[in-house]
Amino acid sequence: MLSSRRSPALVAVQGALLIAMTVLLIQPKDVPDPLGVGSSLSWTLVCVVAALPTLVASTRHGGLPRTRLDPFVWLYIVCFLVVFPFSLGRNTSALWVMSLLGNVLVFYAAAATVRDSEVLIGVMFLIVVIGVAMLQIMAFDFHAEQGILARISEYDRPEGWSGYPELGLIVCIQIAILIALFKTVHAAPWRVAIGLVIAVSVVELIFLFSRMAWVTAAALLAVSVAASTPIG
Repeated sequence: MLSSRRSPALVAVQGALLIAMTVLLIQPKDVPDPLGVGSSLSWTLVCVVAALPTLVASTRHGGLPRTRLDPFVWLYIVCFLVVFPFSLGRNTSALWVMSLLGNVLVFYAAAATVRDSEVLIGVMFLIVVIGVAMLQIMAFDFHAEQGILARISEYDRPEGWSGYPELGLIVCIQIAILIALFKTVHAAPWRVAIGLVIAVSVVELIFLFSRMAWVTAAALLAVSVAASTPIG
């Protein structure tokens, strides 16, 4: 249902920007840098541009949309700012602070879009699932060329592919979406199909050799089981 505080045009623009950002997130190329700000700031700039409609709307209406995660998000930001004066590399830490704020803006833009248009968020989910599946197939092909059980130390691929933590964590996002779909859909054929895709994703994740992604995937599965277990 459309929020009364945001116009349909603003919602459409915000959704289109988030969809474009989703495509950039999963495409195996460098992040675009049209302003020449450098690789350290280019992704932060993409985040700010992607969240710009929500930022403008929040300025006009007196604040960002509220969510249940607000206390945790802002507590994390406060902790980051508290330790910033004690950092050894101030320039690097400043870049991380700006990156964090850009990510937070995208979070609130996504939250507002979910409330305003379920169709747009569904398109983003579909892009993530299909796009990551294609990346997994290409990464698996690369591993098959080098030896399926070999842990590759050097990759002739853009950063984020074939074992780098970025690809592994994007796969975890895909698994999270698939688990949510599995819990939402009740038709047996769809649940079987989604379950098979989850199983294939887990197997492919193993061969990425990213320990952080392994832990994240295990946590996702554990939380999904706990959420499905009734408490007496």
